[in-house]
Amino acid sequence: MDQIFKLASFVSLTEACYPVAGPPDRRCHHGTCDPRLVQRIIDQGIGMNDPGVVVRTALLMLGISFLSALFAIGNNVLSVQVARVGSRPARRPLQKDPELLLRQPR
Repeated sequence: MDQIFKLASFVSLTEACYPVAGPPDRRCHHGTCDPRLVQRIIDQGIGMNDPGVVVRTALLMLGISFLSALFAIGNNVLSVQVARVGSRPARRPLQKDPELLLRQPR
């Protein structure tokens, strides 16, 4: 478990937000959030022939991607709920009198 905390220290909270709010030159488009994790795989895993580092770092990257997917799904669900609640006042008059839309001047 201590090794996972060591790996997690490579990913800070601000760097995990780079795809959303980070500087454009440091954004990660591969879902890994931190290029240092890829560097760790190459330098310490492949370079020193340590498959354990490769597996642990890859699992950490998969976990970050899974959490990102969960947050994206939650964001979509929340935005649908907000849109439904926000459009309710606009739909109410049309539900009472559907011909109201036809009587509006164009």
